Amino acid sequence: MNAFGPCARSALFTSVASIAVLSASAAWAQTRTFNVPAQPASSGVAAFARQADVQILISAGHAEGRRTNPVVGQYTVRSGLAALLQGTGLTVAHPSEGAYVVVPFPEEAGNQVTVLPEVLVQGGAGWSLNTSVRHTEDDAQPYQIFTQEDLRRSGAVSLEQFFRDNLAASVSPVSSDQASDSTRGRSQLRLRGLGTNETLILQDGRRLASVNTGAGFLEQPTIVGIPMAQIERIEVLPSSASSVYGGGATGGVINIIMKRDYRGLETTTVYADVWDGDAPDYRFDLSGGLNLAGGKTNLSVSASYRDASPLRMGDRSFLSEGYEHIRAAGSPYFDQNLILGATPNIRSQNGANLTLDPAFGGGSLGANHTFAPYGFRGVGVDGIAALVANAGQYNLDPARNSLGEGVTLTSGEESFSGSFAVRHELTSWLRLYGEVQASEARTTSSVLRALSTIALAANAPNNPFQQAIQVTVPHIGVDAEGESLSETRRFLAGAIIQLPFKWQANLDYTYNWNRFTDNLAAPGIDVATLTALRSGDIDVIRDINADPIDYAFLDFGSMRSPAEATTQIVSLRFAGPLPIKLPGGYPTLSTLIERTELWNGDSRTAQSTAESSIVLFTPERWQDTKSAYAEFWAPLIGSENNIPLVYELGFGASARYDEIEGRGGLVGINCLSVPRPLTEAELSTPCPANGASPDYATSTSSRTDPTYSAKWAPLRDLAFRGSYGTGYLPPFLHQLIRQATPVQIVRVTDPERGGNRLAPRCFRASTSFRDRAISLAAIPMCYRSVQRPSL
Repeated sequence: MNAFGPCARSALFTSVASIAVLSASAAWAQTRTFNVPAQPASSGVAAFARQADVQILISAGHAEGRRTNPVVGQYTVRSGLAALLQGTGLTVAHPSEGAYVVVPFPEEAGNQVTVLPEVLVQGGAGWSLNTSVRHTEDDAQPYQIFTQEDLRRSGAVSLEQFFRDNLAASVSPVSSDQASDSTRGRSQLRLRGLGTNETLILQDGRRLASVNTGAGFLEQPTIVGIPMAQIERIEVLPSSASSVYGGGATGGVINIIMKRDYRGLETTTVYADVWDGDAPDYRFDLSGGLNLAGGKTNLSVSASYRDASPLRMGDRSFLSEGYEHIRAAGSPYFDQNLILGATPNIRSQNGANLTLDPAFGGGSLGANHTFAPYGFRGVGVDGIAALVANAGQYNLDPARNSLGEGVTLTSGEESFSGSFAVRHELTSWLRLYGEVQASEARTTSSVLRALSTIALAANAPNNPFQQAIQVTVPHIGVDAEGESLSETRRFLAGAIIQLPFKWQANLDYTYNWNRFTDNLAAPGIDVATLTALRSGDIDVIRDINADPIDYAFLDFGSMRSPAEATTQIVSLRFAGPLPIKLPGGYPTLSTLIERTELWNGDSRTAQSTAESSIVLFTPERWQDTKSAYAEFWAPLIGSENNIPLVYELGFGASARYDEIEGRGGLVGINCLSVPRPLTEAELSTPCPANGASPDYATSTSSRTDPTYSAKWAPLRDLAFRGSYGTGYLPPFLHQLIRQATPVQIVRVTDPERGGNRLAPRCFRASTSFRDRAISLAAIPMCYRSVQRPSL
């Protein structure tokens, strides 16, 4: 190795402190065994060169602040050097007769921000399938970048947990294992406090299929099941990104870029748990790859499996101590609220003090609540003394069911994902690539199948008080497991074409499919059991734990048919430098023509309970978007220009035109509604009826959104930047449909007759989402004598 002194000059570099030069040229495709750890770029390149037995030159200026990747195993010199420089912003110039030259990507020279799609730039070296422009934290727009090292050091066992703890721009972060039953199994990311449908989730720059919950919306895709160890980096823009990515990015965009350039085999095993145990979380990741045909073909495979156990309230006894603090503080909370405890708690329905029935001596308890103690067998056996003694108190021990000790603090989750990717250099100007990917994520939590509070009339045989009361029932043996399953399949294929003047083209097709299945609720208690509980024939004012109730259940509960969604994208992108040399370097331009088809399949929901049941139908819907996009960056001044107080100055602009056509119908069309449980025949009845077709509407719109950005760095470590952009959210398709005019019943009272209720009258009124105060506006249609209120 030759070290140049401080006064030396080189024809290749304008400022050189040291250059690593190793003799003996080797063939580009020669295979060698490497063991080069991650380290600063200057020493990493030198170590690689020694083991490759080749000459490699890199300037200290280009190496400064960069670290090379580990290279372990057998590689060709070409593929090994590509792996060494993956993600560093460095590349290899075409080798001369005796040496290789490591330089920044042309679009990064002079501190210029990279604006070329990564799949184009790195198609022949350390390759990535990211079709978006590669971004850094130093861009003119405020990107936040998370690397694989950030993910590893976070200690998070899932991507959701990492975002919850580290993504400051996400408001109300909740991971799917903390979600309620209605959102179980779905991630929820809200950049800048806007809705989930305004935060766009991408993988490798491409849209994913939305989760179809049967609500009729094109909802946010879920990130549940995306393996942590296979992520290269994450780019987050917490600002309107519609000028780049189109509709649905008004809150911002999260682009998850996966690793693709594997060589060798890497495995990761993770065990995580809370401090006191009880919630083990296992994760196993495998990534592997190899080169064929002298490095022209690369195959990459990955697999990940995770099994996380739920954490329940009973695992953390200190959580129930909060009630004791409330009681010690003398708060009126207990006088105003009925608490579920381990034994029945009792409170008057109207909040007045409880008064004993004359059969038990009459008299007030001096409080509106009391509780049945452990071992209490009912007033018919043990008398009233225990309830009188406990006046003004509740049993605050948690109930032994899914609403007490079994409350799910974090749900259980089991997920699997796998992928296979291939890249082949067909000719010097044409590269082909493709990928298939599959994942499944199952989330579980406990649900209660019976009412936790029973209202007893004053004359109920088991009610020892003169007034109606409410009793909490700590049911035993009525818990069931709620479950959601999200299945995802992904296929993509494309070609990278080398064009004249250092331009490249990328033709890309992506297909994403998701199916979401959710058993909303297990069968509840049947009509006879519910009636007996409410009438007092089944006594609930006793210790249920000592003598559990014998329940009978319905044949089925609430369910939703598996709901599917797909996304298909065809895109053609051109990118390269413009033939105009600015002081800071060459301007770059990236353009795109794209067509995106989003589809949500129809879904059917049945909810069956002892008192009321309903069957709903939501028809399928489509959204077809044709887009054109361009992004431009001009490096006006760079550090090499040596201008005082202008270390860097650049300007960027982007714009996207979207032409959107949507077609859809109403959500939640009522096919059947009855005041009783559903029969098996009703459950299998077609919805909508055979031959019936829901009303559809078609919406067409177009939109152009620009973004302008600028960056001025007076010093190397000081920069000022700003950007302006607009965004939009396409309308929900069901908002375009007017519901058929239903028959409604209005009940009004006459203030001139002491508030007596008048006989009900029927009328028809529109329920379009644009109408305001519908029932009030329609009252004069039934009652001409009533003055029309102002709206």
